[in-house]
Amino acid sequence: MRHALAGRGALVTGGSSGIGRAIACSFAEHGAEVVAAARGAQEPAGGVRPLRADLARPGGCADAVARAAQELGSLDILVAAAGAMLIDDVADASAADWQTMTAVNLTAATECVRAALPHLVEVSEGSRGCADIVVVGSISGRRPSPGRAMYAATKAGLRAFTDSLRQELAPTSVRVCLVEPGLTATSLRAANPPDKLRRMTARTPELHAVTPLSPWDVARAVTWLVSQPAGLSVSEMTLLPTSQGA
Repeated sequence: MRHALAGRGALVTGGSSGIGRAIACSFAEHGAEVVAAARGAQEPAGGVRPLRADLARPGGCADAVARAAQELGSLDILVAAAGAMLIDDVADASAADWQTMTAVNLTAATECVRAALPHLVEVSEGSRGCADIVVVGSISGRRPSPGRAMYAATKAGLRAFTDSLRQELAPTSVRVCLVEPGLTATSLRAANPPDKLRRMTARTPELHAVTPLSPWDVARAVTWLVSQPAGLSVSEMTLLPTSQGA
């Protein structure tokens, strides 16, 4: 039986952990050739090729895309999943934390897309008939909460970016999807000091009873959407734990 993604080359950023790691592994299980880009070291995984890359430095995104495309031979899918969440009230937040989130969540995602576009357009004009850009946002881009103002702003920026990009690419066969997960069990929040994390978490008691998604829940959804026939584009996908509500 032929796998749904057989013969397709994919670059997944944020591929060392969490949602990015799960997507990379899921793609590989479904037959894709996968390069997972991350700043740190990666645990070995079947079918996933690690790529050391610092996407926040100038030129880092273009370099990562070029190396991934060379290794894969062709680039059919880009998943921009790298992210940072450094929480604090606006009055107390540090400029460095805001710069980090802007660089990782917004600038790196958009720069990776821009670098990958020539490869994706070329592939979409071939026999496969399509190529895919998947940007991993967050439900915070729609529903900001206290302590996450800049994080939410960067994720809302991805919504505006993908909306515009989708219109620009309409004459092509490059599909653009924004995936917005709700509460998900990843290590993203672990970058925050424990005392600050406890203080900020106490301000969103409605989330305490929520059973979070797993990264694999998101990965299965992303694998499904890039497996659709060339004539079908999934433009947006919101994924929420059932207990998080509408």
